Amino acid sequence: MRLEGEGLIGWDKVRRVSGPLEAQAARFAQLADLAWRARARLERGDLVSAEPLLEDLATRVGSEVGPTSRLVFAGLVRCRLGRGAVIAAAPAYLSWHQASGGDARYAGEASWAVTSPTEVGLIDAGTLLAPGLPPMWVGSPALQSLARQEWPKTGVGILYEQAARYEAGLAAILPRRVTSHRSDAERAGYDLVYAVVASRIGDEMERAAAREELVREIDQQPEWARAWRWAALGRSLLRESDDEQRWRGVAELLRVPAEVERVVPYVTGLAMGEAASALRELGDGMGAAQIAGEIVERFPGHPVLDWQGVRGIQRPAPAGSAKEGSS
Repeated sequence: MRLEGEGLIGWDKVRRVSGPLEAQAARFAQLADLAWRARARLERGDLVSAEPLLEDLATRVGSEVGPTSRLVFAGLVRCRLGRGAVIAAAPAYLSWHQASGGDARYAGEASWAVTSPTEVGLIDAGTLLAPGLPPMWVGSPALQSLARQEWPKTGVGILYEQAARYEAGLAAILPRRVTSHRSDAERAGYDLVYAVVASRIGDEMERAAAREELVREIDQQPEWARAWRWAALGRSLLRESDDEQRWRGVAELLRVPAEVERVVPYVTGLAMGEAASALRELGDGMGAAQIAGEIVERFPGHPVLDWQGVRGIQRPAPAGSAKEGSS
């Protein structure tokens, strides 16, 4: 809704409308009530009760640029990440990205999403990216289902779609790089996502060029962006046939838990899982088992634990457990 002198405000902040527009606003009364209830639940941390309201709202508002759409999709991202549904959170984030209009001012709107002073925000203002939602996954039935769905046909949306299709074992192509963006923040975010995706799904030359882009000024990046870059570098190097490069890939992956473990837990667990799987393939079964066991201890419930690459690793028995055959 637009107020004179105030610009657009979300329906979650409208209790009632009187005057000449009263009749027109009446048809949005139920939507406004749902949006207000959803925001109230988000603000008090009741994600379980907020999510069904937000799901309902998402079918009503679409991803057009505006404050109500931003609230709905940021809320869905928060709820889905809160229950560990990283795959399901990706489309909601892309809908928020579309609804933001590329304006970095809106990145901090979801202040209810940050529960501690040290927690990374839901959306990064410098890139309009969601630090907890990189375009990185491991194959799973849930990912295959998502990869076949319709994705937002935006620059970032197409990159996420192709990354998901690649990891799901479907046909995937690296799209032509987009050079026109709505803001500097959108450009910075797109460039990072492009490098991450190209380093994984591109051909040999494209992967090498993307790795050069990822290491450029890496020490000047915020911690979450360094985690993305190290994980992407490692996963890219694991695609190469040379064992020396694959060992380098493992080293890059393990920089994530060593240096920024708790900043973006999903990225950390993913990097550890990829490293464990690669170590087993490279003949270091003991190292693979140790890392797999650490994922269980440090990130129980992480989706990488259900990935075939980690599931098949024989993990060490918990300390103090009875030995086989003992009485």
